[in-house]
Amino acid sequence: MCQNKHKTFLKKTGVLLTAAALAMGTLACGGSEGQSSAGEGGTAAASAEASTASTAVQTGSVIFDMPSSAPEDAMPETLDAPADEEAPMPDWAAFHLVLDDQELTLPFSLEETGNLLSLAEEDNTALEAGGRTAFSVPLTLEGYEDVTVQASFMNPADQEAPLSDCLVTALSIEVTWAEEEKRPDLQGPGGITWGTSAEDVKAALGEPTGDPYKSEDLGYHVYAYDWLYKRLMSLVLYDEEGLTAIRMELFQ
Repeated sequence: MCQNKHKTFLKKTGVLLTAAALAMGTLACGGSEGQSSAGEGGTAAASAEASTASTAVQTGSVIFDMPSSAPEDAMPETLDAPADEEAPMPDWAAFHLVLDDQELTLPFSLEETGNLLSLAEEDNTALEAGGRTAFSVPLTLEGYEDVTVQASFMNPADQEAPLSDCLVTALSIEVTWAEEEKRPDLQGPGGITWGTSAEDVKAALGEPTGDPYKSEDLGYHVYAYDWLYKRLMSLVLYDEEGLTAIRMELFQ
């Protein structure tokens, strides 16, 4: 019963944003420590999965949705810059992907996608000059009603502008509940695509940053790849289905 309720919640909110927040918390708290403090009641991950409530937790310039039952030491805090500021940017952090034959590189405008990605009129709110959206905004992916797409925006202009005129600085795509024939074609960083296994992801991208978040009950991992806390990529990988969600995010 609990598992079914959790699946329903995840379908509404998205596996990726909920679990990626915990993965980010693991990075901020140093390895698996952030998952080990729920005590006899279970791990932090298990506690987080038990709740459908969420609370906004700010990390750097971005706010994630995190289950409110997660313990305090699993919550991400503002991250300090790492010591190695000279680390070269890895290939995955170029944030280039091909979605249904449309090449995209963060940051990009919705206009650059043609009609592939669009905002609902009620979501096309105004953003102040130099501002960033605090929460992810739903997007429509043309022709794929069961695919969840969300984005964060920033306004580089010196005056207020609608989101449709701003730049996408974070993009999430999730196909967990879409049938295989109803999923868009994807070529992500390192050539990963829907169904890519965890082992093949590591072969293409290297080991994730920190210990992956794991849902024992639902059988998925979240791999987080971080570069100098400036660029973060999170991947949801099911044991049997492989890759079902990807999120790429520019912090700076």
